Amino acid sequence: MQNQRMFKKTELPLSTALAFVSLSAIVGILPSSETQASRARPRTIAASENVRLALPRELSEAAEAGKMGLDFEPAHARQKAMTFASTYVQYRRQGGRNQRAVAQFQRDCDAAGKDQQDPTAGVATFLCLHDQERRHKPDQTQSVRRTKAERKDVAGQLVDEHWEAVQDIPYQSVVGIVGSIKTQADLIKTGKALSSKSECVGAKAATAIAYKLEEHFPEQESVDVARALYKYASGCGTDFASAKASYRLALLDVWRNECDRVPELMTKVEQNPEAGQFTSRAKYWRAYCSEILGQKDSSRDARESLLVQHPMTFHNLAANGNHAKSIDWITRETAPPIAFRSLIRPDLNGLIRSIETLIKVGSSDLAAELADRAIPKIQQTEPEVRLYIAALMHKSNHALAKFKIMTALFHDAPRTVSGPTMRLYFPLWFFDLVQPQAGEELDPLLVTALIRQESAFNIHAQSRVGARGLMQLMPATARMLAPVRKNKLFDPKTNIALGTQYLRKRLAQYNGDVELTLAAYNAGFSRVDEWKRRYPTDNRILFIDLIPFKETRDYVSSILRNYYWYTKLYGAEVSVHQEARQPASMDEVGATTEALQKGVDLSSVYQAITRAQSGLVRQPAAAVAPAEASLEAPLGTTN
Repeated sequence: MQNQRMFKKTELPLSTALAFVSLSAIVGILPSSETQASRARPRTIAASENVRLALPRELSEAAEAGKMGLDFEPAHARQKAMTFASTYVQYRRQGGRNQRAVAQFQRDCDAAGKDQQDPTAGVATFLCLHDQERRHKPDQTQSVRRTKAERKDVAGQLVDEHWEAVQDIPYQSVVGIVGSIKTQADLIKTGKALSSKSECVGAKAATAIAYKLEEHFPEQESVDVARALYKYASGCGTDFASAKASYRLALLDVWRNECDRVPELMTKVEQNPEAGQFTSRAKYWRAYCSEILGQKDSSRDARESLLVQHPMTFHNLAANGNHAKSIDWITRETAPPIAFRSLIRPDLNGLIRSIETLIKVGSSDLAAELADRAIPKIQQTEPEVRLYIAALMHKSNHALAKFKIMTALFHDAPRTVSGPTMRLYFPLWFFDLVQPQAGEELDPLLVTALIRQESAFNIHAQSRVGARGLMQLMPATARMLAPVRKNKLFDPKTNIALGTQYLRKRLAQYNGDVELTLAAYNAGFSRVDEWKRRYPTDNRILFIDLIPFKETRDYVSSILRNYYWYTKLYGAEVSVHQEARQPASMDEVGATTEALQKGVDLSSVYQAITRAQSGLVRQPAAAVAPAEASLEAPLGTTN
């Protein structure tokens, strides 16, 4: 087991792994008797096939030409796999209603289970297992859902300073309980009592109460008590509540133009294993405040850490995006290799063959379903194999499974990031429909970035609340724009036409402020207006990170991140088509051309990223109220 961990951690080059594993495979199947030799022959064939198909290949073979490992297998093995897959597809398409198809599939599964010596049985084994897991989901322990009366009762105990009442309750449940404390006066009274304790008796309650008090910002007493509670919880342990307290306290310090303790607080967040959702943000703000404090080494360390560990994040772009040398390596044109089969996890090659076979018989949707459910297993294979499966999903026009695989792949193996893999990760799908609908007010690449986040390019996407299609329009919203039936929103042309119309209308509502419009597109315009009241600041990145909804924070920063890479990957070729829009004057043409040649995008959304790179610092007054606080750290000035 220790050797396996070491082998995985050191991430041997594929050529070295081939030599090592192929020898192991051959030794492992050498027969010790004549009887064993007859039984070992199928395994010998399978092992040799794995070695042959695990040889490095060009990414373009799968991503563009659509080649698969199955294409290089013996015809009889390929045909047998496809025959079983066809039976499975017929069974699935009937939805279990055709008893003959159900019975045939069950018989085939039984036969496959008895024929484990057959090296071609992997497809049957995996499809049968997948179907069993799909139909019989394991029981998952449900968290105890408390009634309104129960939440109110526990909230009353907190107001009475019985902190032990929530000691064994998960943090998210504590947030719901604190939500039952209705009055600001009770929140402040309870918060003051808890934050004055010298012993750690209620860190989860402290963080939850502080978070609830943010609803009353920027009222000064609520700000002061929330900060005191966050400080108390930050010093009480290493759980998620403590990490969140450190993070929110640091953001509130930045909001008040007080950077002194931010690097230390954000370092605590970075080191907390439960704070993954805050890590890249914490590194950004550590760099931000270290720069202001003149702590060049700390700022450089945070930047480099973002670049190496979180290259695809919005916050890395905000910290490093204007450094050509820091970013250009990501879009280098040398594509990493792929491999059709795994050597370190040969037991998963049946899974890979199943995905290939379903695509081969014309059921790429079922292949994508299988890949999506098997992502934890896929992540145990070599980077070359993971990239191959992602390329299969790309060629089959199934983006969601591809995005999940590649997100983990880029994090685990940064060497796989390149121009070709980035174009897989940021495809320009439906652009022929987006571009004519964008008009002069919208950048078509921004619309594409939004579609990627909203629906992962799935024309049939439907949210749990009923939003439909590529741009996830609610039927009621669509009817405000045009008389249209619900099902028509799944039509890409209709959805994009109405979605861009709605986006233009709301952009006008926010005077062209794209970041606020994106937040409102996700969470609703009334909520964004409320957040603007709570957190008045000119620092847009700070505003985005202060948004109290994780979903909306991630949504806005992800679309901005998407947009950056779309302009980086496709800006030059798209700008050629945009010249037909005829700017108002030749001066505008000259300015736009010069900007594009310099790699600068003039649209308002790009400013959210470049704002933090401008190198301009507004020196705060000696004492600045939260409503006046605004910092622009010179993140682009050190290397």
